[in-house]
Order: sequence, then structure tokens, then C-alpha cells
Amino acid sequence: VVYLRDNVITSQGVTILIDALLNSCTTLKHLNLSNNCISDLGVAFLARTFLLNNVTLKYLHLGSNCITDFGIEHLFEVLDKNTTLTDLLLNDNEITDKGVQHLTNLLKNEETQLKHLNIQLNKSISDSSVELFINIIPLNQLLEKVNLSRCNLTSRGKSKFLQAIVERKDFELII
Repeated sequence: VVYLRDNVITSQGVTILIDALLNSCTTLKHLNLSNNCISDLGVAFLARTFLLNNVTLKYLHLGSNCITDFGIEHLFEVLDKNTTLTDLLLNDNEITDKGVQHLTNLLKNEETQLKHLNIQLNKSISDSSVELFINIIPLNQLLEKVNLSRCNLTSRGKSKFLQAIVERKDFELII
């Protein structure tokens, strides 16, 4: 478990940190880098490093790091091949509906083990993303929880989402 929240870690700091972790740790399962300054560049480095070193994370928290859809694209490349990640927290970033499309594409992959997705406080996520999730929920029975609170969903979008999941008793939606 590596917990480095609120340390003003930049994209340059991520390169140093991950290099040190990979040299001293044989298995990295839990990584919390929330509330730093990692940005898309740092996410690109993380993704490339994880892919090249076959890192098998179970929990990744990158909330509040100024990550945009570009960073999500980099994450998608590695997470599409990762079969161990169960918890992904990307709250309070700059993700839009385009980034959500990458995330829901990831959830279509039958190898994906993701159970919990937190993308709350991404103000550019709108009702357009509701349809993306509605289409994926019946296909992905492993997904247990999605947090979309304080995004830019209308009452109509929230209602539509809630109606679509009424059959999934094992699914928690936070809006």
C-alpha cells in the first residue's frame, strides 16, 4: 500500500516515485496519489510504466489531479490489459463525456475486474454519459458501484439512470 495523498507530487515527481517503487517493491496493489498535481503527463507515465512492468494494481486513486480525457486515454490503454484492478477513483478531475466513453469501453472488456468507479465532481460529465452507462450495466455484472455525484447530470438524466438499474439489486449508484 502506497498512500501519498496531498504531497504536491507533479508529473516529474511521478517519474521519480514510480521508478523508486518498482525498484523496491515486487508487488504494488494499492496506490493513492489523490490531491496532487500529476496531470495528464504524469498519468501517461504511470500508464506506460504499469504496462511495461506488468503492475497488478487492485486500487488506484487519482482524484483531484487535473486529469483530462487525454489522461483517461492513457489509462484506458493499460487498464484494458489489466485484469486485477477492482477500484478506480478519478473524482474531481476534468473528465468529460468523452473520457466516460473510454471508461465505459473499458467496462465492456470481459477481462475487466473493475467493481467500483468513482468519477464524482467531474463537472463536464453530462446526461450524455448516462446512456453510455445504461448500455454497459446489463453487460457487466461485476460492476457494483458507480459514483457520479456532483457531476452535471440533470434530474431527468438521474431518473433515467435510476430506472435503468432497478433490476440490479447488487448495484449501487451514487448520484
